[in-house]
Amino acid sequence: MGKNNSNINNRSINSYIKLAKKLEEEGKDVTMEVKNKNTKLYGVASVTPNNKIAVWEGRDDGKDDAIYNIEEFKENYEILKLINEYDEEYEEEFE
Repeated sequence: MGKNNSNINNRSINSYIKLAKKLEEEGKDVTMEVKNKNTKLYGVASVTPNNKIAVWEGRDDGKDDAIYNIEEFKENYEILKLINEYDEEYEEEFE
């Protein structure tokens, strides 16, 4: 059963990342609100131009911030929602 939940979560993460990329390509400023599965810290993330995920979380001094490849990101984070520069949540349907 855990395997099925993992597949569902990966599809959701893939959908969020795909939508975030699409919105960025359209010139919209979008970030992902995320939660670290290990530390339970909340933060924000965005897709970089080279298809990595930059995550800002934890301490204000930046020591907890990092850039991950997509697979590492999916292993360590869950995406809670996409938000725009006005803190409005994107409610578009995912594939």
